[in-house]
Amino acid sequence: MTTPAPPVRALEGTGRSSGGGRARLPGRILAIGLVLSLAGTVFAPAVPAEGEAVPLSEVTVESRSYEEALARLDQARRTIADSEARIDLETRTIEEMDSALTQLRRSIPSLRDQISEVEDRTGAAREGIAEVAVISYVFGGSDGTRVPPANDDGESDAVREARRRFVLRTLEAGARARLDATTEAGRTAARQLAEATRSVVELGARRERSQRALEAARRDLETARSSLDALAASVSEERRLARVSGTDLSYIALEAYVRAAERVNREQPACRLPWSLLAGIGRVESRHGTYAGTRLLIDGTTSRPIIGIALNGDRETAVMADTDGGSLDGDTEFDRAVGPMQFIPSTWVRSGRDANGDGVRDPQNIYDAALAAADYLCRTAYGLPLDSPEGRQRAVYAYNRSDAYVAAVLAYARDYSRIRVAG
Repeated sequence: MTTPAPPVRALEGTGRSSGGGRARLPGRILAIGLVLSLAGTVFAPAVPAEGEAVPLSEVTVESRSYEEALARLDQARRTIADSEARIDLETRTIEEMDSALTQLRRSIPSLRDQISEVEDRTGAAREGIAEVAVISYVFGGSDGTRVPPANDDGESDAVREARRRFVLRTLEAGARARLDATTEAGRTAARQLAEATRSVVELGARRERSQRALEAARRDLETARSSLDALAASVSEERRLARVSGTDLSYIALEAYVRAAERVNREQPACRLPWSLLAGIGRVESRHGTYAGTRLLIDGTTSRPIIGIALNGDRETAVMADTDGGSLDGDTEFDRAVGPMQFIPSTWVRSGRDANGDGVRDPQNIYDAALAAADYLCRTAYGLPLDSPEGRQRAVYAYNRSDAYVAAVLAYARDYSRIRVAG
């Protein structure tokens, strides 16, 4: 298994071909000085402080798109809560108004009956006044002063006249009191009827407004609920595409490394591969699948293929004639390293894995590539556990036979190991 060698900047033109199995760089490995001189910038990603391990699902991520997706989801949830509150309020309001309308509508016939009854009593009271006037005329003359014939009891004319006038005044006062009472009762009943009628109209209009508000709240609730799944899916997608807080890792890349290490450690328990070692390789090889503006899509595939320089002997690379007919690297004359973990096509044919279960071993998919790299590291450590310095040194050197490359990968791996992630 041969491997080209220059470290650190294979894709940028130093001539490294990459990925498990390379052509050794002849003799002059001058890149270690470069690695050390750039240690403060190139090889020191910002990472969270070491602490309690957290599940992948709880790792904090950050990106504008993720924050916007979260805001949209939160807004939909607030709309749902607000709509439910409005529905509850308007429903209770409508129920209360319906009860009031029922009572008012029941009172209107009764008030009309009262008015009709009052009108009858008013007519009777007026008739009473008229009768009193007739009596006064009959017993008192046209001017009400005629004295009736003397009584046998010998009552004096003055006494009889006083009694007559008292009786007439009493009858007239009673009739007028009855008329006044019935007139006031009529006014009261008419006022109550008018108020009840006006209240029915006003409550009807308010009920109509509440009904429209209720229907609008129901529409808002339906719209918000119908969008909830899509918004939650968008949050989940944007979370996966976001950067892990305090690091240069996307969530997808972190998940790919963690899952690959977990799987290979189940398959080969003696390997004891830390995911951070895969992350160190991924960082040096392709900046975790983001080299030259490339990005990882939601399924872990690179947005465009990552392909290294032709292994044609230039730039101190070994000459590696085409082994894949250009199917992986697009070059039918020479091989080129491919994918985020930069596998040489011939090595991928032997070591490629399908980690995401889609039935395809794709070197441009970081899940597949990370698992293949994990398996390759375990095999090339030749029994040494990869959580030991010796095992890491041996496996990474087998991945790319360059001391500078090994130094760069291990420097990154040490930084990434501070991120405590539970699978």
